[in-house]
Parts: sequence; C-alpha cells; structure tokens
Amino acid sequence: MKKTESKSLSEFIRAINADADKACESIKNDALKEKRERLNDAAKQLESECLESIAKAEKSVRSEGNKTLTDLENKMRNELIEKRDQISRNVFAKVEAKLSDFVKTDGYRELLKKSAAQIGERIKGENLIIFARSEDLAYEDDIKKAVGRKCILRQDNTIKLGGLKASTDIQAADDTLDCRLKNEREWFVNNSELKIV
Repeated sequence: MKKTESKSLSEFIRAINADADKACESIKNDALKEKRERLNDAAKQLESECLESIAKAEKSVRSEGNKTLTDLENKMRNELIEKRDQISRNVFAKVEAKLSDFVKTDGYRELLKKSAAQIGERIKGENLIIFARSEDLAYEDDIKKAVGRKCILRQDNTIKLGGLKASTDIQAADDTLDCRLKNEREWFVNNSELKIV
C-alpha cells in the first residue's frame, strides 16, 4: 500500500504542480495583458497630450502671426493716412493761396455781391445781420445793396478766407470761403480715390 500511496501522492503533487503551472501561466498572461493595456493607455495619453501641446503651440503661433499682421496693417494704414493727409494739406494749401490772391480781385467783389443777393432772397426772418471779414467791410454799400432789404453788416473775426455769414431771428447761413473750402476738403477725402478702408 505504500507504493499505491506513494503513487497517489506523486500524482497529487503532479496535479498540484500542473495546477500551479497553469495558474502561473494564467497570472503571467494576465500580467502581460495588463502591461500591454497600460502601455497602450499610456501611449494614447501621451499622443493626446502631444496633440494638445501641438494645438496650443499652433494656436499661439497663429495668434502671434495674426497680431503681427494686424500691427503691420495698422502701421501701413497709418502711413497711408499720413500720406493722404499730406497730399490733402498740400492741395488745400495751394487752394488757400489762390483764394488769398482771389480776394484781392474785382471777381471777389462780384462774388460777395452775389452771395449777399442769395442771402437776401433765401434767409427768412427779421433783424438780418450779415457778417464779414474786417477787410470786406469796405464793400458794405455793395453788400447791403445786393441784399435788397434792411440789414446790419458786422465784422466776424472767425472768417479767415472771405465770404459772408448771415443770421436772423429764425435762420442762419454760412456762405464763407472757409465753409466752402471745408466742404471741398470733405468731398476731396471721400471722392479723390485716396479713401483708406
């Protein structure tokens, strides 16, 4: 019986060893599987972090590029505005010089009379007051005659280039060369193909 017991014991030990080997193999396979899964998860996490980092860097580069482009556009726009303004100043300085010469001619006297006649026709109300430069007060008789109704002529130091202003108790008008030139400046900026968008 000892032999049978010994044989049974040997088989029992072999069975235990076989079970132990299977358990070890299963544990090893589970460990390898978990290792692969963790490595796969770590790789996915690293890839996600890398893509996020690249996206942030790309966004930062684009943002910096856009800021640089905007700064450059603003600088160029400001340079164009300054150039346009310089052209405008040069053009209107020449116009002012020509007007300065014009106000010394008989043509200017005729312009004042025509302006006074239009004021007399168009400005409604009582107590008509005509305003002129001090130099133009010399044409008082011509201006009053052209207005065609009772009026007072007064000096206005705000009129620099020439022409007339008028007011009554209900209306006012500005037919000065100053006002006309201002309107021409606005027209020039809007219509001279020098508009900056």
